[in-house]
Amino acid sequence: MELMNYDPKQSLMNLRDNINRIFDMNFSENWGERREGSQWRPSVDIFEKDDEMVVHAELPGVKKDDISLDLKENVLSIKGRRESEEEIDEDGYYRKERHFGAFQRSIPLTESIDPEKVKATFKDGVLEVRVPGSQSKEMRRISIE
Repeated sequence: MELMNYDPKQSLMNLRDNINRIFDMNFSENWGERREGSQWRPSVDIFEKDDEMVVHAELPGVKKDDISLDLKENVLSIKGRRESEEEIDEDGYYRKERHFGAFQRSIPLTESIDPEKVKATFKDGVLEVRVPGSQSKEMRRISIE
């Protein structure tokens, strides 16, 4: 038997995602299908690279003009809307998993950010936002007066 690393943080994140999924479900005969009008939340990856915080948001089917980025009080907000390509009568569906409509993700940033230095690109349905880090990452001792 192979030893596996246990990551309690990942387990808690999986539990949180599962609980959120349960609350998003319709508690009727159609268990597992979302309620009408529920928002979808695009997946995001957040990591640090070359003294920058990098945010990748998956936005397939969203046009660049339908996305807005706001930075206020150290919170990066990604807002937008994905429109349905075509109208199909509900009776014609076997399964409907793709979601359309408005979305919003808010990502708290830990440092004071200069909004002029934030860069964003959108390619192949992935929004990339690069947020530069602070000038000094060294520990600084603060004297108490």
